[in-house]
Amino acid sequence: MDCQTEKNVAALPASYVKGSLYFEIPIKKSFQDKVNAKYTGVTAGDMQGIANAYQTVMLAGVGLAECPDKTGACVVQKINEITNPDYFAYENGKVVDRMLRSDIVVGETK
Repeated sequence: MDCQTEKNVAALPASYVKGSLYFEIPIKKSFQDKVNAKYTGVTAGDMQGIANAYQTVMLAGVGLAECPDKTGACVVQKINEITNPDYFAYENGKVVDRMLRSDIVVGETK
């Protein structure tokens, strides 16, 4: 969930949030299991942020590791060459024009 987190949905009267829309990105179960094994109390909203941060750092790291000169142009080129590695946390994650892309699920608060 984006700005509509489990915490504020629980804290607000149901009439305030009922019928509102939220979006989230499907995260691989294997990634969630690794995070939950190490940390307790991780919410769905937390997991979205964790997955995004993890993938961003991993992409930058791979790009830098594969560029001997460490220039921005080389890093961008190497990132663009990445195709669905095992370390992606998002389901169906891919790099398109330097950007991490994935499916989005839209839901409605009941």
